[in-house]
Amino acid sequence: MTGLNIFISTFGKKIITPYELIVFDSKCENQIRKTLIDYKKINDNEYFQIFFKEIYNSKNIKYCFTIKPLENKVVTPITIQLSKPNIYFDGEFYLNKITKEEDLVFELLFN
Repeated sequence: MTGLNIFISTFGKKIITPYELIVFDSKCENQIRKTLIDYKKINDNEYFQIFFKEIYNSKNIKYCFTIKPLENKVVTPITIQLSKPNIYFDGEFYLNKITKEEDLVFELLFN
């Protein structure tokens, strides 16, 4: 895996708050990759590709990821869009460690 393609909404704002993507192991404990997001290129209601150093032999392996702001005060928040409940059966969406029925709208990127 070389990245994620995530559907992001900005509510019509140009993003000025910096963010990073962190990829964890399947237990959401050990950090596997961390990369800064080119947040100035995020457009409203579009997929946005975030690349990181390739994770070899990652096909059919489960991972967790989070996107977090790099500043305490978030001036321009982003939203990762959610799907209808239980659309994707091969993973789970957690919000504050609570499992949700909806799923995040994203795709895995491979070479």
